[in-house]
Amino acid sequence: MAKLAEVGVKTKQNSESVRVMGDDPLIASDMVTEEYPGFPTDMQAQFMALATQAEGTSIITENISRTVSCTPRNLRAWEPTSKSRADAPSYAAEVR
Repeated sequence: MAKLAEVGVKTKQNSESVRVMGDDPLIASDMVTEEYPGFPTDMQAQFMALATQAEGTSIITENISRTVSCTPRNLRAWEPTSKSRADAPSYAAEVR
């Protein structure tokens, strides 16, 4: 929920549901996947989709999984940048 607020998404919560409202422009924000209580890898793809709608540049860093949520054909540039904790290559790409 904190990450949604950081990118400009408004939410309302009660004991049974979460209401998401996106009436303001989205703001770019970096994201790093981590073990609990950090940002979960299962939400990486959804955050990546959200980041494509934000103004500015978001950097998404995968630290847990050996797989990524998109393939080279979906990206404008795809190149290895570093190694993660699991010794899997990390990739950087510009999505348009």
